Amino acid sequence: DKQAAPGAPASPSQGHTSTSSSHTAGLGDGYEVAVRALQQLGVKYMFGVVGIPVTPLASSAQAVGIRFIAMRNEQAAGYAAAAAGYLTGTPAVLLTVSGPGAIHGIAGLSHATANCWPLIMLSGSCEQGEVGKGAFQEEDQVAAVSRHVKYAGRADRLADIPTVIAAAYAASVAGRPGAAYVDIPSNILMTRLPGGSGAQEALAKLALPPVQRPRPSACEQAVQAAAQLLRGAARPLLVVGKGAAQARAEEVVQVLANRYGIPVLGTAMGRGCVPDDHPLCANAARSLALGEADVAVVV
Repeated sequence: DKQAAPGAPASPSQGHTSTSSSHTAGLGDGYEVAVRALQQLGVKYMFGVVGIPVTPLASSAQAVGIRFIAMRNEQAAGYAAAAAGYLTGTPAVLLTVSGPGAIHGIAGLSHATANCWPLIMLSGSCEQGEVGKGAFQEEDQVAAVSRHVKYAGRADRLADIPTVIAAAYAASVAGRPGAAYVDIPSNILMTRLPGGSGAQEALAKLALPPVQRPRPSACEQAVQAAAQLLRGAARPLLVVGKGAAQARAEEVVQVLANRYGIPVLGTAMGRGCVPDDHPLCANAARSLALGEADVAVVV
């Protein structure tokens, strides 16, 4: 399929024949329901490869202010979307077509989950009535991606779209961030809200479930055990990683280090929790700090 230039409006995919290619989005259909849900959740960026049945979804996203960045390959789009999610703290969307497009997106899902970066992959899939009949690019996409994501859900009805998207968003940012997957069959994407000119009112009634970002807490017994080890340590060391950086825990890390005079070593993704010029920062003497420590507490 021919792709638009990065940041340019999405154009219909060439080389396919389907009624979805002539569908006009943004008139109270599944495309609009999906992008309105993403908009309400604060999603700002969408990366992907357009084609049947998701080209109108990219256009609808741009219409509500979500920036769509067209890519030439789903794997690269997934890496870009995951990086955007990590840098902004809000999941970006990886948009793919059905079948091979969704399969190519698995690399991005695996990458995001392994690195604890929030990402939502949204894929179109074949019409529900055509499953098992050799439909165009038919694939059980939910099953294919499940081992690589924290959540995978399919919208079986128009009204399911906001709920499934909200669940994917919540999963991607909760605890250890990672990837989540949303599957929307093409017939659901093209379903229009009832009411004709009242479609906007009907869209407003599709309530978006509240999304909470629960802050994980350490096991009390584990905290007590770590404290006991530190009390008896002669050369303790704090190793600060990505989780502490994502949680913006730099203040409490520095308070702990300063109060007890504990050197702090930052991992590659944990650096910055303690400034490099801090007297207790051990980044410049990593091997020595690890070799000499008798107790290391990883945060």
